[in-house]
Parts: sequence; structure tokens; C-alpha cells
Amino acid sequence: MEGTFKRARAAVYAACHYVSVAEDNENGIGIFGILAFVLKVISIEPTDDQGNAYDGHLIQLQTGCIDFITLCLISCVQRQLQCEQDREGGSRLSNGPLVQELSTLNEVKKSDSTSTGSIKTVRMALMEVFSLVIDIITTRKMRNNSGVVDFKLFVRKNNQRREQVSQGETIEFSPTARTCLLNSFILASQRCQPSQLTLLARKCLPKTIDWALGGRIDSDIRHPLCIAAALQMTFVLVTRSKSLDVLENGSGQTRKDWVRRTHKWSLAAIKGVVTSDSPYAISSMRLAALKLILALVSIDQNVFSENGGCLSPSEIVETFSVLRGAANVDEEPAMRKLACHILEAIQKY
Repeated sequence: MEGTFKRARAAVYAACHYVSVAEDNENGIGIFGILAFVLKVISIEPTDDQGNAYDGHLIQLQTGCIDFITLCLISCVQRQLQCEQDREGGSRLSNGPLVQELSTLNEVKKSDSTSTGSIKTVRMALMEVFSLVIDIITTRKMRNNSGVVDFKLFVRKNNQRREQVSQGETIEFSPTARTCLLNSFILASQRCQPSQLTLLARKCLPKTIDWALGGRIDSDIRHPLCIAAALQMTFVLVTRSKSLDVLENGSGQTRKDWVRRTHKWSLAAIKGVVTSDSPYAISSMRLAALKLILALVSIDQNVFSENGGCLSPSEIVETFSVLRGAANVDEEPAMRKLACHILEAIQKY
């Protein structure tokens, strides 16, 4: 068993290297085969009868799989930016909006299809991987009719028998698996170059925020662990860029709209009533929301104060009310401590 895990880790390591060095117009179909394996590994949850040794090897392998997805995300953004720069001589990067999301994706697909026929290039494959991972996070499902991922690796148990998933069926991913995928976005946000932050944010934040605000926090589709990871991802993107521009995605809504939606999401995570069997997950979510509140309010009031900021006076008042409540009467010592620190920091502005 140990040898099998070592070979699997070595294969994933090699796949990570390939993603980093592959040429844009190479045949990228192999990436989908790797992705099928990676998603399968991430979806495995240790069971009591498999023992600690098995669990340790599995966690190491899952860590490698998270790194593979992280590199796919970063490489996708890097290649798309390079494509934009090559097409327009870098003028858009210096003088205008960074990307036109949908039109750019369509142009890249047309360009790749023209040059390679029906073959999916590495650049096209990475774009589809990016979109697929976001869809799994926000819908918890992957349908077996896209032709992107080989479903032969995915099986289900039926009366103790293992059956392949049929065409048209869906595979559902647990909150734990989807948190692993979100951790890939956190790592990508931490590792990518500063010039890549805006595009990364515009490709992942709109759907993530729509998903987070689409219903109540629960024990499934909006599990506290998933929400905590999504909040942390947003926090890293905002703080690394030192700007709220990453929340402006060119979808027709202004930066102010997205800042206010993100602020609403953070407050809801702090004060919302959550039904969950995991106190750790709830605590992680609320602490992540507090950190994002600090980033949003401090940048908004410090950078945009001359123009009135994106947040309205009533939203600022509500923020202070929630923070004071958390600092004074919250049951968790960590929440009280962080809320007090945030109050002191925000009052400087």
C-alpha cells in the first residue's frame, strides 16, 4: 500500500511540472485524465477501519492533488494574460481594463480551434479546468456528459458493489472535498504574481460571492467550512492587492456594488444562525469573516475616503454594531479578541 501511494505522489508531482512547462498549443487532453484522478483522490474521506497509516499517506497524496489544481489555476491566469499581452502589445494591461472575460475566452477558444482542429490545447484545457472547479465548488456537482473528465475512475457503491457512473448522471462532492478545492484557490491567491491577482479574482470571485449569498449557511451546499475557505480566499486577494479593484469584475455591476455585496456576505457569516455539527467549522468561518471585514473597511475608508467610500454610513454603523457585540458578548474567546483588535484598527480611520 505504501508503495502505491509513493508512485501516485510521484505521478502527481510529474503532472504539476508538466502543467508549468507545457506549451500553450500542445494537446492538453491528458490534463483531463490527471484531473479525473485528482478529483477522485480529493473526494476520498478516510474511514475508521483504514487505520492511521493509510490516512497519513492519503493526506499527503491529497496535498499533492491540491497543489496540482493550484498550478492549473495559476497557469491558466498566466497564459490568458500572456495571450492578451501578445494580441494587443500590452496596451490593455497598462491603459485599460485587464480583461474582457467572456469575449477573451471565446477568442482564445476560436484561435486554438483554428490552429489545432478539434484538439483541446493546453490553454483551452486549463480554462475548462478552472471553470469546472468553480462549478463543483458552487454547485457541489459534476455531470457525466461534459466530455471533460473521464468518469471511469468514479464509482458508486450499490449494495456493496462498485458501479461506474452512467452517462448523464452527476457526481456530488462533499463539503470536505469542496473545501480542498477552495484551498487550491487560496494557495493560488498567495502564490501568483501581483500582476495576476486581478484576473484571478475576476475569474473566481463573482460566482463565489453569488453562491455564498444565494441562500442560508447550512450543512451541505453552503457548509461553514466551504464558506470559511471562500472568505479566506477573498481576504487574501483583497489584502495582497491592497485594493478593492479585485472586486470589480466587468459584469455590469460596479466596484461599489461588489464591495457592498462582499461586506454583506461577511456580516452574515459573523452573525448568522448556523445549523452544523462542527463547531470548528463555524468558528473558522466567523473568524475568516472578521478578517475580511477588517480588510474591506480599512481599505475602503483609507483609500476611498475622499470620494465617500463604497460603504454607506449605515453599513459602517452596522459594522461597528456587529463588531462591538462580538467583542463584548461573544461566547468564543478568539472571536472577542479578534473583534477588539479590529475595532481598534478601524477606529483609526
